[in-house]
Amino acid sequence: MHEISIMSGVIETCQLEALKSRAGRITRISLSVGEKAGVLIDSLRFAFEIAVLDSMAEKAVLDIEVIPFMGECTYCGLKYHSPEGSLICSRCGGFARLISGRELVINSIEVDA
Repeated sequence: MHEISIMSGVIETCQLEALKSRAGRITRISLSVGEKAGVLIDSLRFAFEIAVLDSMAEKAVLDIEVIPFMGECTYCGLKYHSPEGSLICSRCGGFARLISGRELVINSIEVDA
């Protein structure tokens, strides 16, 4: 389960940022995760519970916003949601470019002094 290594990296990054601001502990972490980012949200939540043990974020709350996989056709300009991950336009069959849905981003970190 690679979600544990991903979440360990998230916690490490958050701790480094919290230390820069001389925070005592992390109270909330907010992530955006693309629908096709290659992670399972439930597994990511489980990994969070493991990764925060004995860290500044041990009592933190995790918020996850799921970002839909979106394409934009390079031919007709249609912007569309593609839950199956296709970059072929559903209207004209042209090739599309990825707009969103593959990201994994730390949006914010809340801390106590």
